Amino acid sequence: VPSRLEELEKFASSENFLGPDHAALSRARTAAVGLRNLTDVDVQYYTIRVNTWKRNAQLLTSIDHHATCEGVRQIQVVWSDPDSEPPEEVVRHSSGKVVVERHAVNSLNERFNVMSSPPTLGILSVDDDVLRPCAALDAGFFRWTRNPSRMVGYDPRVHVEKNGRREYGAR
Repeated sequence: VPSRLEELEKFASSENFLGPDHAALSRARTAAVGLRNLTDVDVQYYTIRVNTWKRNAQLLTSIDHHATCEGVRQIQVVWSDPDSEPPEEVVRHSSGKVVVERHAVNSLNERFNVMSSPPTLGILSVDDDVLRPCAALDAGFFRWTRNPSRMVGYDPRVHVEKNGRREYGAR
């Protein structure tokens, strides 16, 4: 039975990983040497940080989904509601992967205020209303392992000038 690392390496060496761009595929294979600098845990698993605000049902849906992803080692919930406690289904999630951080400040920037030491170098920050297939998360994570000093993202942002003003948004 192949290990998770062997499966990821096989996927990364296939055209499904980078498409038919053979030069990029060659660079990715060459960069595989960088995997040796990461621990076994760091090349197989990642931590998800879920930012939430007063959407308990959506949070639980997000946790339930992400807990099924084989590559997820831990789910850190950024709880920024000092007026209420997180639901017990979250605190004692059946997956055993959930850690709740209680933040005193209600700010989107609290997702970057890491209070619980993550068990992995790879960290994916998501909002509670964003769900992606586990295979997409794993593919993005494995791309990150090829160059861990870089960021990997899923949602591009556009910056346009309209009537002399700058506007920002998603494509």
